[in-house]
Amino acid sequence: MSEQQPGQNAYVMDDGYNYVINGNYAIAYFVLFGVFFISAWLIRGVELLERAYANKDISLK
Repeated sequence: MSEQQPGQNAYVMDDGYNYVINGNYAIAYFVLFGVFFISAWLIRGVELLERAYANKDISLK
């Protein structure tokens, strides 16, 4: 087996270790998706509130 070079994906001969490595990647992508999803909903909510306030549909008093 050759040495792993920097930036190269890790691969181990036993599948169990690969599931752990790929599982960590999957968790990171799920967390990243969650952050973007929640951020998008918050931005959309602020946009709707600003639009309603501009149209005088609501009052902030």
